[in-house]
Amino acid sequence: MTNDSDAKSTSGLGAVPLKFVVIAVSVFLAFMLVVVIFVEYTGSDLNRRGMSVSLFVPTAEELSDGDEYYSILSGLTDKTSEVCPLVGCNQAYEGDRVTLVRFDTKKQATVYTALLAGEAYQSDWIVAHFTDPTITDEHRMRLAGSLDGAWASDDL
Repeated sequence: MTNDSDAKSTSGLGAVPLKFVVIAVSVFLAFMLVVVIFVEYTGSDLNRRGMSVSLFVPTAEELSDGDEYYSILSGLTDKTSEVCPLVGCNQAYEGDRVTLVRFDTKKQATVYTALLAGEAYQSDWIVAHFTDPTITDEHRMRLAGSLDGAWASDDL
């Protein structure tokens, strides 16, 4: 026969004391909170913050493979010293049809994107300014996907 004090000290997990279950769940939830805070404020951006826009300069092979998408990235050359003093960026690559600009903060990138009145796409710190009005929506979306999906590795 079990007395009332024994029933209160155990959970539905058999002989595991309720106090232990409460402590374990509390520790787990505290750990998850720390993980969420870390990812929200640092981890989700660690491999994008310093990503160079030069990663998007197509190779000669990509340009010659016949994929129309790469043509929007043709002619990308480093114009940091010319563009950044004017717009406050830290890196700029200008091409025949698009300009890629990277800023120190997402807020700076947001302000710059707003100034371009619908002719740009922002992906965190990087802004793609579509300078050629003939770029299709499909190609704009592909570049946006490339920017959003890109991560810089510490191995590079």
